[in-house]
Amino acid sequence: MLPYVIFVLGLLATLTIFLPALTLEGETYRGIDLVFGRELIEFDFLGEEVASAAVAMNVYAVVAYFAPIFAGVFTLILKRGNTFALAMFVLSGVMFFILNDYIEIEYEVLGSTNTVVPEWNNAFGVLVGAFAAIVAAIGEMLHISMTDKH
Repeated sequence: MLPYVIFVLGLLATLTIFLPALTLEGETYRGIDLVFGRELIEFDFLGEEVASAAVAMNVYAVVAYFAPIFAGVFTLILKRGNTFALAMFVLSGVMFFILNDYIEIEYEVLGSTNTVVPEWNNAFGVLVGAFAAIVAAIGEMLHISMTDKH
């Protein structure tokens, strides 16, 4: 029963990708925007791109959102407590909390590209994902202790 609860928590953490994750100056960005990127603005002049800005695809967001589902699947497949799954849950929980420090906005003006890391605020989706990953990690620790044979 416990492996199924752990899997559901991992699935819940991954599904928070569709919830608001970060906010910036009143604008809300979902987890899917952080994982795959999102174009914010583009200015064209006579068919030529003059300036643009986008939230870039982020590897930290990929890890935060997809590690829990893989850890949950490992828990179901292996039937025993797994330290690798535990590490993935812990990593995901930590990544959710530090995500706002690593999401960059790339902007290009007249062919010159730069990046900036703005002061993001966490939205409830990141907090729900982190909480689900941490509770799954605690469940995985319990699962390891119950299935560990001395």
